[in-house]
Amino acid sequence: MTNPSYSLVQPNVLSDNKITIHQFLRHSYEEVNRHMEDGVSFLKDMLFDMNRHASACFSVMLSPINNFLKDHRQIEADFVQEAIDGPEGILSPNIVPINIALLSPMEENY
Repeated sequence: MTNPSYSLVQPNVLSDNKITIHQFLRHSYEEVNRHMEDGVSFLKDMLFDMNRHASACFSVMLSPINNFLKDHRQIEADFVQEAIDGPEGILSPNIVPINIALLSPMEENY
């Protein structure tokens, strides 16, 4: 049988174990914090990079549309300027009201 006065764990060993466990837990906590900071930093950089690439793609995709709209505005401005500067009656014979245009025979396109 065991003697109650005799302990398997001596007090100084128990104290050393507490310090070792405390250092292990502190080191683990600091390691986890470092990994989390690295992960968050990586995620942030990845999201900024994706945003930059998406902006570049949209810019490339929308450039022809933007150019078309600029050309369309320029053509419209040229027509308005021609109507203002040109002699009377130049544009009016070419303009046919829609109800008359719909009554005329149409060309079929396949």
